[in-house]
Amino acid sequence: MPRESPSRRSMISQPLSRARILAAAVRLGDRAGVEAITMRALGQELGVEAMSLYHHLPNKAAVLEGIVGVLYAELSVPRADALPWPEWTRTVCRSYRALAHRHPALFHLVVGSPLSAPEAAPTLGAGLEVFRRAGFSDRDAVFACLVAATFVEGFVLNELGQAGRPLTGSPIELDPRKAEAAFSFGVDAVVAGLRAKLTPHQTEG
Repeated sequence: MPRESPSRRSMISQPLSRARILAAAVRLGDRAGVEAITMRALGQELGVEAMSLYHHLPNKAAVLEGIVGVLYAELSVPRADALPWPEWTRTVCRSYRALAHRHPALFHLVVGSPLSAPEAAPTLGAGLEVFRRAGFSDRDAVFACLVAATFVEGFVLNELGQAGRPLTGSPIELDPRKAEAAFSFGVDAVVAGLRAKLTPHQTEG
């Protein structure tokens, strides 16, 4: 009878949990794409029977939702009072793009989740507080979050493509060496546009 490797024995001996399953799902998705994430494949990744996963996550849809939460948790989001709102916006936009580059095959799951999704709540809540402090109305604070997020998502999807691969034949193909400068230019344009929406009597915080 073949002997199990020490690494496999260690993996099997670790207690199964939702967090451990989702960490394995992220690893599997990064390596092989979202299509490869099945309950059976996760069981193999973790060295357990697939049926044992259902005690923690009922189906693949729940796994994918959980992955979105894991990815959002990786974002570097400063406290609302830590930076002036323009620099806060630049910092979070850069963090969002960096997340996409760490997980190119999974990023479209985040893009496809609405801002109202529970997984987005901490990031959205911080953004709303930042923009309200800057002087935006409740409605415009939501719009500001949406505009900033949409810019980053569009830029990144142009860089990476829908499945984490560079787009070919794109109307705007960037030289990778110029992508950083182009991204900074775009974020500055977003900040300038938002600043222009503040009325003269409003303050920027």
